[in-house]
Amino acid sequence: MLELCAKLSPDIAIMQGKMMDMKNEQAASMIVNDCKHTKVIGLAPQLDRLSILEMIRGGVSGILLKSCSFNELLEAIDVVSFGGVHISPTIASVVLMDQPYSSNSDPAPDWSLLTKRETEILTMMASAKNTKEIASELDLSTNTVYVHRRNIMEKLNIKNSVELTKIAIREGITDIY
Repeated sequence: MLELCAKLSPDIAIMQGKMMDMKNEQAASMIVNDCKHTKVIGLAPQLDRLSILEMIRGGVSGILLKSCSFNELLEAIDVVSFGGVHISPTIASVVLMDQPYSSNSDPAPDWSLLTKRETEILTMMASAKNTKEIASELDLSTNTVYVHRRNIMEKLNIKNSVELTKIAIREGITDIY
């Protein structure tokens, strides 16, 4: 897959589980580092927390269950192609399970930087609503929701959706566990 990515230079590569007898982290990291233009979406064969965390540490821009619907895969491709990060709510709940929510480890984000709309979208994101649901509920285009999501993450200096959800739970934006 690495040779194919280097040769074709795709915008997005979809990685399924382990490659070439490497750990997920190594495989994802190789694609991300060697094919700078290519974003990686990982497909986890099952809800295996260790494998999922390996892919995230390897630098994937999206992660879904291999059994996800076609529509969820398309949504992930859309999010990643616009520079966002997509983690399915099911996988996010597994990653967040048993994580400490210590307010001492990270500085509190400055919520005052967010607009009213961004706060509204953040609350919906943290409640495991996907982009299409948010767009439909707020009568916005999915592209507008992607832009708001990116702006939220930039303003709060948050690198991915998992971190965003953890902070939202810790700070009381949502009580979803």
